[in-house]
Amino acid sequence: MTQAYMIECGNDDAGIVTREGHDFLFHAANQTYRRLEGRTFDSVRKAQLAAEALRREKLASRRAGALGAK
Repeated sequence: MTQAYMIECGNDDAGIVTREGHDFLFHAANQTYRRLEGRTFDSVRKAQLAAEALRREKLASRRAGALGAK
């Protein structure tokens, strides 16, 4: 039986991770988290932290773009 865990960041469904041997394989749920697609992590927590870091990066990029447009 496959073990799968949902990764959420704020209100976003970032993706799921599935156990692959000793690692966890990330499957992105939307385009925001596409860079994590197919990456493996040592733990569900590390996958969660990577998704949260990517979300913060995307939000900062949007803010910078909005400030530059003013």
